[in-house]
Amino acid sequence: MRNRLFIAEKRDLALSIVAGLALSGHTPNDRTGRYKSGFIEVGDDTVTWLQGHMLDSCKPDVFGFAFGDIDSLPVIIPSDSWKYELIKTEMGWNELQSDVIADLFEKHRVIVNAGDPAREGQYLVDLVIRHLGRDPYGNGIERLWFSDVQASTLAKAASSTKPNAEYRNLCMSAQYRAMVDYEYAMTFTNLMTELIKRAGGASRASIGRLRTTIQRIVSDRDQARQEFKPTDHFIPTVTFSNGREAATGKWAWGSAVATDSSGRLVNKAIPDALWQKIKGKNATVVVSEKTTSLEHPPLPHHISSATQSLAKKHTYPASKTLDLAKTLYLPDGLSSYPRGDSRYMPTAFRAEAIPVIMENLKLIPDFAQMVAGADTSLTSKCWNDSKIQDHYALVPTTKLTLSEWNRISEDQRNFLRETTRQLLMQFYPPATYAQIRMEIECDGERFVVTGRKLIQAGWRSLLGKMDASEDDEKDTSLALFAKGETLTVTDFSLGATRTTIPPRFNDASLMAILESPSPLMPTPELKKVFVDGVGIGRPGSRPDALTVLFSLNVLTRPKSGKALDIETTPFGFSMTCALPEGIKSVPLTAIWELKLDLIARGKIPPEDFKAEVEGQIKKITADLIARYGASGMPIAHMERREVMEGEGEPCPKCQTGKLKTIFFKDTKGKTNRVLVCDRPREECDFRRFDVEPLPGNGNPCPKCNKGKLATISFLSSGVQTRALVCTEPKDVCGFFSVPVTPLAGAGKVCPKCQNGTLTTISIPKKGKRGGEVEGRVSRLECTRRRESREYMINCVPLQNEMKPSKKSRNGRLRTISLAERNHKRSIK
Repeated sequence: MRNRLFIAEKRDLALSIVAGLALSGHTPNDRTGRYKSGFIEVGDDTVTWLQGHMLDSCKPDVFGFAFGDIDSLPVIIPSDSWKYELIKTEMGWNELQSDVIADLFEKHRVIVNAGDPAREGQYLVDLVIRHLGRDPYGNGIERLWFSDVQASTLAKAASSTKPNAEYRNLCMSAQYRAMVDYEYAMTFTNLMTELIKRAGGASRASIGRLRTTIQRIVSDRDQARQEFKPTDHFIPTVTFSNGREAATGKWAWGSAVATDSSGRLVNKAIPDALWQKIKGKNATVVVSEKTTSLEHPPLPHHISSATQSLAKKHTYPASKTLDLAKTLYLPDGLSSYPRGDSRYMPTAFRAEAIPVIMENLKLIPDFAQMVAGADTSLTSKCWNDSKIQDHYALVPTTKLTLSEWNRISEDQRNFLRETTRQLLMQFYPPATYAQIRMEIECDGERFVVTGRKLIQAGWRSLLGKMDASEDDEKDTSLALFAKGETLTVTDFSLGATRTTIPPRFNDASLMAILESPSPLMPTPELKKVFVDGVGIGRPGSRPDALTVLFSLNVLTRPKSGKALDIETTPFGFSMTCALPEGIKSVPLTAIWELKLDLIARGKIPPEDFKAEVEGQIKKITADLIARYGASGMPIAHMERREVMEGEGEPCPKCQTGKLKTIFFKDTKGKTNRVLVCDRPREECDFRRFDVEPLPGNGNPCPKCNKGKLATISFLSSGVQTRALVCTEPKDVCGFFSVPVTPLAGAGKVCPKCQNGTLTTISIPKKGKRGGEVEGRVSRLECTRRRESREYMINCVPLQNEMKPSKKSRNGRLRTISLAERNHKRSIK
């Protein structure tokens, strides 16, 4: 029996691997494995997991690059000098799990990379293996490669693992992508932010391949809207008749007819002359065809296509759709993994999960009729294992039962209505259309007649009104004339029309162009990169990038537009114009993807790609510093920067660093300032907030008599509040006081301990269930309470004070001290 340690990318994949090992008969007496803290034992094997990326590149200062120091730019780091650190997580999970995996390393001969079968999955597990001291491509390191996460597939894959070294190039493509992305983003975010600062601006830049591409795409659309001028043009049509039926065809003018640069007929004299030429003449049918066409059901959704649909139907922004997908995935497991790229499904899922899903759905009223009309023997093109690299499409799971459906929110139901219906479409026949095509000739001119009509709805019977396109609403005539038949010209239309202004992008259309950006590519070679679901950025990362651009005031929702319209702000437009083409190039992603694919296939060395990108970064950096380094880069509509008093002076705390002003936005979008030491925070945490000084500001600290009192501002229960703190470190003094109006009794000796003095303090309000609500209240407290917790009284009686008790007819309600009550309980 082999002693193997499987490292899965996420816990849900680990559970699937356990099920696969159990299915293979590995644990005949234990079908689920033995659960431990951070891992599961299955026979002689062990399965553990990460939470996606466990390690990330260290901050630039670790590599010797200080933010704001543009003389050290660009951020170029030799590959063999790259350093990584554990990503800090809530409750320190990564640190704990790293220790668990390190301990398991010592107990297992064979380590199996069980990351998702794609370059990122390969990379993040290989990185952990290397971080914990093993060569990911050495002896005893294997790879679990699978097409889907069904138990039967994983059981088979676990019995035929391959040497992990075979996938080294795949890892290199992801690792070097991460490296150049880091150098690109850190260099230009640092540089642009500092150049704006030197020009007197407080606005921040955030440069990244996906964010900057979105910024450019939206800006280009807005510029096209600003420069738009409507063009009148003509699409002439002629109606022909055989005395019984009539059909209308469009004029198929030849290359000799004068048009504008876009191929539009703009000269009215030309269609007028056409009418004079053919009026009253006979015509002949030269082509007559009638065919039947099939329209197959659309593929199941992934997050990008679901975003587009829910934006159209329910005006959900992209960020909301992603949040719904994540909450339905974890912790409840009602929907599949939300950040996958694929819209295809594994065949094992069809065999193992679909029967259970259909049984569950028939009990849910929203889907009962759809399930009744479904034919699970039908096979659509979505069932294709070869199209799945890591995760499959966004579909409901076997856990979606009637009780779960009744429990979840309406927004979650809307999400599942969309993804579930798209899955059920796969078990309906294609939509069937009858269509005709005729070519009619009259006096040397050719006219084309087309017609299309739905004759069997198939999967389209599941569509609602919001799903139908304009073409679906049209009932096209199917009049068909025989080839060679003679017709007469009965009517003519100029087809006068006017071009319309390009619409603003919205969450749906923006996600669509990022999913299929071929129209934005300048060459056929680059267009070919974006095929079969490959787009700009990963579907799960696009909503996050959009949210960042909104927060930086680069993009906005126009007040005069529709709910989800997106528009470039004046600052965002100016920023985009100011960026060099090498930073904001839309084809950049396609160019990089071509190279990364070659790396994955072992066609080019990864260092060559890194050196090429770094050469471009160096040139752009040098050009920007030479042009703007001295005076900065003024950008129209940027937020102006006024530094705080003390900027550039020696830090009063460490005497080593210098003070600098940091600008930040509070939860209400207001820009605030704080004076900080320019040394790393762990070395010096000096902070001086830009607030109106409170009485006592600058006085000696009454607690330690070493530091001085300084005024800070902080958000407490939704209210911006000021307080006096000691300038000494918290672990030395920790004095903190929110000035309040003294209550009656303040200054008197504590009646309980007889040692302390009563003082007035301010605390956040508490809601009925103990949570904080907006606002603060005052109360009396003993000055010794922080040390002895012996006395505290409420400053104001609670509501219903002295009213009769509902529980005891003779008693009355009175306000008590919670601290006192807890103290008595502790004595018990």
